[in-house]
Amino acid sequence: MCNKLTILTLTYVVIFVSVVQCDNVETKDFLSQDISVGRTFGHNALKRLSFIFLPVMFTLGVISTLLMALAVISVKNLAIGVMLLIVAVSQAVSRLFLSAAAPQSLVHLHPRAELLPAPAIPAPWPAPGPLLSPWARSDNDAPIAD
Repeated sequence: MCNKLTILTLTYVVIFVSVVQCDNVETKDFLSQDISVGRTFGHNALKRLSFIFLPVMFTLGVISTLLMALAVISVKNLAIGVMLLIVAVSQAVSRLFLSAAAPQSLVHLHPRAELLPAPAIPAPWPAPGPLLSPWARSDNDAPIAD
């Protein structure tokens, strides 16, 4: 595979050299030319630069505003993170010192039921009334039976 690629590349180089003729190409000496006045800073260049000045300043203003908003949000998130870190560290330290200062034998008391006051008995539900109120309209005056 490598030999085929080498032969193919050499063939292309030979064809390129035989097709391209460099005899009639004129060469210029760029170092001897006078380049005291450049193409960019001519008479109309300052006018073109003044036209582009406003959009560039607008874009820079938008970018600086967005960067300022991003910086404010980043500082706010950093402050919240630091406060959460302080709370977590203080909680861990307090648990560490609380567990070191706790007594080894814990007394666990259960109150006796005989010494507690009796619970209050809730009132019963009211008796169910008629399905319809007495002043409801009906087609007949017969009493409603269950």
